[in-house]
Amino acid sequence: MRGSRRRRFACRRLSGGSVSFTGAACRANVATLLLARAAGRQKELSVRRAGESCSRCSPKPRFALAGGAAGLLVAAWGLAAFRSIAPVQFAGLPGIAGVGIDGES
Repeated sequence: MRGSRRRRFACRRLSGGSVSFTGAACRANVATLLLARAAGRQKELSVRRAGESCSRCSPKPRFALAGGAAGLLVAAWGLAAFRSIAPVQFAGLPGIAGVGIDGES
């Protein structure tokens, strides 16, 4: 009787181990399939994200105003520097007196 009990116990352990191994293999296959699907959709999702962020990528008005003000300041400094050397270097050119910053673009 003892021998048959040991055989049954060994058989149960073997079948339990094979069921556990098969379950682990199935879970690994499902995980691989899910990763493959996610990798395939990564490009689609990145394109969608880029489209969403592009609609929001217009510059904020305060940055636009600050950039415009900085541009005007640099232009004014450049014009002052040009006028300081213009009488000497460009005296013979016509229209030098009319060089300036105006509001038209």
